[in-house]
Amino acid sequence: MFGSIILCGLSKFTRKPFDTQLLALLPERLMEELSPELEARVKAKLTTAEADRVTALVEVPGNPEAARIARRAFLTSLLDSGLFATEPVETPNVKALALENAAGRLLTAEDRAFLENASSAALDERLAATLLNPAGPGILGIARDPLGLYDRWVLEKVATLPVQEAEDSAVGASGDAKASDGTATETSPNSAPDRVLAVRGRDDALVVTLRVLSGAAETGEGRVGRALEEARRSAQNALRGVEGAEGTDAAAVSSLRIDAAGVPLFTDAAATRARDELGRIGAFSTAGVLIFALAFFGRVATLVLLAGSVAAGFAAGLGVALGLFDSLALVTFVFGATLIGVAVDYGAHWFAFAPSMPDPIARRWALAPGLFAAALSSALAYGVLIATPLPGLRQMGILAAGGLLATLAVVLFWLPYADRWAPRRDTRLVRFLEARLPRLPRFGELPRLGQVALALAAVVFLTVGAARIEWASGIRDLQFVPAGLAEAQTRLSAALKLPSPAQVFVVSGATEDAVLATEEKLLAALRADPTLDIHPLALADYVPSAARQTEDARLVREALLRITPRMTEVLGAGPQLPDPSPEAPRITTDAVLATPFGAALGHLRLTSEADVAAGTEKTVAHLVMLSDVRAEHLEKLRALESVAGASEPDASATAAVATRVRFVNLTADMETILTRYRNRVLESALAGFGLLALVALRLFGISNAWRALLPSLFGTLGALAAFGWAGIPVTLFTTLAIVLVLGLGVDYGIFLTRSPTDGRTAAAVLFSGVTTLLSFGLLAASETPALAAFGWTVVYGLCLVWTVAQLVRPRKPFA
Repeated sequence: MFGSIILCGLSKFTRKPFDTQLLALLPERLMEELSPELEARVKAKLTTAEADRVTALVEVPGNPEAARIARRAFLTSLLDSGLFATEPVETPNVKALALENAAGRLLTAEDRAFLENASSAALDERLAATLLNPAGPGILGIARDPLGLYDRWVLEKVATLPVQEAEDSAVGASGDAKASDGTATETSPNSAPDRVLAVRGRDDALVVTLRVLSGAAETGEGRVGRALEEARRSAQNALRGVEGAEGTDAAAVSSLRIDAAGVPLFTDAAATRARDELGRIGAFSTAGVLIFALAFFGRVATLVLLAGSVAAGFAAGLGVALGLFDSLALVTFVFGATLIGVAVDYGAHWFAFAPSMPDPIARRWALAPGLFAAALSSALAYGVLIATPLPGLRQMGILAAGGLLATLAVVLFWLPYADRWAPRRDTRLVRFLEARLPRLPRFGELPRLGQVALALAAVVFLTVGAARIEWASGIRDLQFVPAGLAEAQTRLSAALKLPSPAQVFVVSGATEDAVLATEEKLLAALRADPTLDIHPLALADYVPSAARQTEDARLVREALLRITPRMTEVLGAGPQLPDPSPEAPRITTDAVLATPFGAALGHLRLTSEADVAAGTEKTVAHLVMLSDVRAEHLEKLRALESVAGASEPDASATAAVATRVRFVNLTADMETILTRYRNRVLESALAGFGLLALVALRLFGISNAWRALLPSLFGTLGALAAFGWAGIPVTLFTTLAIVLVLGLGVDYGIFLTRSPTDGRTAAAVLFSGVTTLLSFGLLAASETPALAAFGWTVVYGLCLVWTVAQLVRPRKPFA
C-alpha cells in the first residue's frame, strides 16, 4: 500500500505538475464581492490576457528615420531567436467604421453641447463645412450625416487609442531593409511585416508587440532576457551600419532607448534569479550536509539510507496530497520540503544507536516510543493546518504531516532490514559529541547571578522584540523585480496609457442597457473629480445606453430639421432624419465589437444577454479598466461604487437583478488573503502547541512536560522577537517557518527530556539541527525576500530551540 501511494502520487504529478501561480495557493473566492461565476471571468481577464505578451518601445527622440531602422533590426533579432512571435495590434481604419444605425446616435460631448445651444446660423455653417470638406462626404454620407457628427465621434475615439499606424520608410515593398543609397539589404526569413505602430503623435517612438512562445520564460535559463539584450545590440549596430543615413550618427545611437516590459520578462528574470540563487545555495547546502553526515556516520551507505528514508517519506506525503487535491501549488511543495529538516531526525537516531544496539529489532523497540511521540507531536503541529478553510494551508498540512508519519514508518519497518549498511562503530566526531554534550550546563547549574542575568535578558529580548514587530502580508516577497524592468514598465505604462491589471470596476445588471446606463454614471463621476486624473476604458464610451441614444437622436433630428431648407436648396434633397422613438433600432454592443474597435474593447465584456438567456450566467457584466491609478486614488475609487444608486432591480428585466458597481482591487484582495493566511498559520501554530502540551502532559506529567514544551515555545517567540529587533516585517513566509521551528522544538524537547544524559541522543539531536540549518538556514542568504525570511526564521528559531533544550533538560532520564 505504501508503494502504491507513492506510485499514484508520482503518476498524477507527471500528468499535471505544480501550479506556479500565487493564485493557486489562495482560495477560489478571492473577490468576495463578486459571484463565483463572475469572479472566475474577471480572474481570467486580468491574469491571462497579458500572460505571454511583451511590449517594447523603440525611441530615438527627434529622429523618426533612425527609430524605424532600429525597430526593424530589433524586431528581426527577436524573431530570429525563435522565442517570439508577432502579436498583431488592430488600429482602426476610419472608412471601415460605418456602423449600422449610427446616424444621429453617437455624439461627442462637445457636439452634444453644441447641438443643445446652436443657432440656425451655426448649424448652417457646420453644414457648409461638411459639404466643403476636401476629405469627401464622410463615413455615412451627406444624406445620413450632413453635419459630420459621426465622423467627429469616430475621430475622437481613434485619437484616444495610444498607438497609430505609421509608414515604415526603412522598409521596402518586399520587406527588405534599405540602405542609404536605396538598395535593399538582406533580411532574415523571420523579418517582421511592413506594418509599423507608433505612439500617437510621435513618429520617433515606435511600438513593438510580441508574444513569447510557451515555456520560454519559465526555464530559468534567462533566454528571453538574453534575446532582448541581443536585439538591443542589433538595433545599435543597425544605426551604426547604415552609413550616411539621416539620424544614424553617433548622437542617434547614444539617444536610442528601448524599453520592454511584460509578464514574460518578469517571469524570466525571477526564474533565472531563482535558479542561479538556489543552485548556489543548494551547492553549499548539499556539500555541507554531505561532509557533516560523512564525518558523523563514517559510511556513504548510511548517508544513502538516511536520504532514502526521508525521500520515501516525502514521496508518500506527496502521493497523499496529490491524491486528495487535483494539483498542488509550488509554494506548497517548497513548504512541504521543510519536513526534511524534521524527518531526518528519525533516521539520525536510528543510525546513531546502531553501534551500541547492533540488534535492529531490539533497537526498534527501544527507540519506537520516543520516535513515535516526536513524530506524532510534529504531525499534529503540521496537521492543525488541515483544519483551516484555506486550500493552500490544507495542502501544506497534509503533505507535511503525511510525510512525517511515512518517514517514521520507513525508519521503523524498512531500515531494520537494511541494517547491514548501518555504522558498526562510532566515528571520532560521535565519540567527541557523546562525551561533551552531556556536560553542557543546565540552567539550574548556573550561578545565581547567571540565572538572574539570563532570565532578565530573555524577558527583555522577548518583550522589546515583540513590541517592535511589524506585520505585513508578504505579497511582494515572492517576486524578484529588477530595477530596470520596473522602470521600463513605468515608462511604457505612461507612454501607452496601459490599463492596470490590478484595479478595475465591474458593472453588472440584468440587461446590457442597464449595465451601460450605470457605466455612464460611473464615467461621469470619474471625470467630474479633477483629482482623479485617471483614464478609463469602458464600453459605454462606444455604446451609449438606450436613453442616451434616444436623447441624442432627438437632438440631431431637431438640428437636421432646422437645416433641411438650406440643404434642400443646395443639394435638392433634405437629410435622412433619425428616429428618436424608444422602439427605433439602436446601436448594440455586438455591432461595435464587430468593428475594428472590437480588438481594443472585446476584453471589457465579461458576460452578455446571450449568456444569461442560455442559463450559463445570471447577470450581464462589463469591466471598466483604469490607467494611471495611484495609491491616493484608491479610497475615492472605492467610494464610486455608490453611483448605481440604491441598487434598484432593473424594471425591464425578466428577473429582479440589482444593478451594481464594484471596485475590484486585486492587489488589496491578495494582501487581505495573505494576511488572513498569516494569521491562520499563527493561530494554527498556537492550536498545535496546545495539542502538543496535552501530549507532553500525557508523556511526562506536570513536573517535566514544561521541559519538552519550553524549547519550541521560546524558539517560536524568540524568532518573532528577533524579526522585531531587526526591523524586518513578519509575513506569511515567516510564519510558515515558525511551524517548522515548532515541530523541531517539540522533537528536541521530547528527545532530551526522555534521555537527558544520553550522549548519543544529544548527538543525534545536534546532527538534526546542523543539517536543518544547512538545508534551510542558508536560505537567509537569498535575495528573494520570501526565502530570506524563511531562512532567518529557521536560523533564529533553531538556535534558540537547541540552546533552551540543553538548558532545561532534566538531570535524570525520565522513567
